Amino acid sequence: MRVRQVIDLRIKMALKVVSTLLVVTSLGAFADEVPKDSASDLLFDAVVTGHCIRVQELVNQGAFVDARDSIGATPLMRALEAGTDLTCVRELIEKGANPNATHGDQKISVLMVAASYSSADIVAFLLESGANIQFSTPDGWTALMSAARNSSEPEVIDTLILPRFPGHLVKRIHS
Repeated sequence: MRVRQVIDLRIKMALKVVSTLLVVTSLGAFADEVPKDSASDLLFDAVVTGHCIRVQELVNQGAFVDARDSIGATPLMRALEAGTDLTCVRELIEKGANPNATHGDQKISVLMVAASYSSADIVAFLLESGANIQFSTPDGWTALMSAARNSSEPEVIDTLILPRFPGHLVKRIHS
């Protein structure tokens, strides 16, 4: 995602949060009585802005960790795009977020998003959590291709290559 797209997304999400808060306030609801769909909307805002404590609170209040936004992305995908740290990603996965969720016509996976925007630690955590390294889009695009094209960290590529090859082959590739 380009900087302008991220800014536009954050503005849209902030407006959604404000309208949700206005509705909740007008109904006289307390924080622990926020409707689940509103809690999920607030969850998107919390993951995009990296507020891990708020993520934990919302998930504990019943926010759906695999909710979908207007283009079908999950909170986990949005967290990864925003560069959220491992703490928030771990919280979402531990609360049931699907590490193999996909969105869009191209079926972009969580691992592809992580390979493009996240650190090697997060990619490794997703793999340990069951993300399918073999998944490809209908056009044959993989997480490794996403990392090669978009990641600024060579370690992300290494993290995606290592599970595919025996150790002696990896040593020769890097020699």
